[in-house]
Amino acid sequence: MNSKILLINFGYSEQEKISRLGVDVDLGFLSNAWSVSGSHDAKSKPPQTASFYSPLAIYEYKAVIIRLTKNPPLANTYNPKAKIIEERDRTNFFSYWYDGRGVLIVVTDESDFLNLDMLGIPLAHLENSSGNDATVDSYSTEQNQELKKVLKEVKSTITIPPAKYILVPKRESEYNVPKRWTIYTPYTNRNDDSIGIYLNWGSSYENEEQPAFLILPAFRDYNVAIEKLLKALSKIYPRLLPEIADHDWLTDDKFYPKEITNLEKAREKLINETGEKLETLKAQKKELKEKYKYLHQLLTASGDELKDAVIKTLADVFDFEVEDLDESRKNNFREDLLVSDKEIKEKRFVEVKGTKNSNPTLSYVVQLQNNLLKRGDSTAKGALILNYDLTRNPSERADAYSSPEEEEAIKGITYIDTRVLFELALAIVDIGMPKAEARKVLFGSGRIFFSRESH
Repeated sequence: MNSKILLINFGYSEQEKISRLGVDVDLGFLSNAWSVSGSHDAKSKPPQTASFYSPLAIYEYKAVIIRLTKNPPLANTYNPKAKIIEERDRTNFFSYWYDGRGVLIVVTDESDFLNLDMLGIPLAHLENSSGNDATVDSYSTEQNQELKKVLKEVKSTITIPPAKYILVPKRESEYNVPKRWTIYTPYTNRNDDSIGIYLNWGSSYENEEQPAFLILPAFRDYNVAIEKLLKALSKIYPRLLPEIADHDWLTDDKFYPKEITNLEKAREKLINETGEKLETLKAQKKELKEKYKYLHQLLTASGDELKDAVIKTLADVFDFEVEDLDESRKNNFREDLLVSDKEIKEKRFVEVKGTKNSNPTLSYVVQLQNNLLKRGDSTAKGALILNYDLTRNPSERADAYSSPEEEEAIKGITYIDTRVLFELALAIVDIGMPKAEARKVLFGSGRIFFSRESH
């Protein structure tokens, strides 16, 4: 199984590009931060929170890269799925980097985050930059360690001016703590304000690279920056990212004419546009399924849910006038609905029934007939709308009331299998069957037959 990477507040282009390294890449979401009520002294910042979404728990990923931004690229898609960060989430983030389950990278773009406590990093605070820095400084000497080399390589792609400064109250752990650590600063401005930092396990005099988390400035080209960072981490921690090998230069587009690079940029743009269109179509599909849920319920529901679905179908699709007799309570009779066709001036007293039974009882028919007799009105006509065997695929349900005795019983009423009601409704919605014609079919006598295939 491939190692998993989580990109939070990135787009389809970054997902597609990073997946070429041989890892599985998921997209997540983190909202902008907002302040919450809570006690704090005059010198401290007010507590903050945000909404967060990840397809899997963060400890399922070998690297988590979070971009702090006011404008997440896929907010419309993922914001509805996001939940407010709670204490358990903070603990999971902290344990993620502290216990070595993976490497956490935070990128500080334009945002309202004042600190990273909610992301399990209590060792750093953020403040807005002056906004007029024109230079980012890095190590003055040549570096041989993988992470330091890569951070120096990607410095040229840092967004200028940087959005945030990083305040670190403490640079080293105490001598006697179980796990010693040191904070390094790969990027500063000309005023020595920290623009990028990372925590490395071990003492400052130790030379081994063991990064736990990184806080970096925004980059103009995240594809390049993230790819290089992951390759460096794969060399430092082969167990985390064993799939990533640094042999991509053999096929790198930069060793070809610029025309090929331009095509790649066009392809990435198309991937982003197509991904957004697919998400739009997905949202439209979900909206339409919700809109027409009542038609689906004709085949799956029972009780009041089925009755409500029948009412909406008859009224909205067929343009019948439908009165819920249970709500109006104008009489003591037991029918559920009074359905009227205003054009031909006919009415039906309707019972709606739903059952899991594959052989529905004939008592539904008898009950309807008895109620009609009690009315003492020879012109009163009744209909039974029945959804039965409702846990089985509709195409596999056997016809109900098919014995000679049962066939004779339903001749005196209108019997409508909800599968027929469903087929007629779709004939109106999908193929434009005239509603008057469809109403005439439903107001027939005995068992009602209909198939869209014949229209």
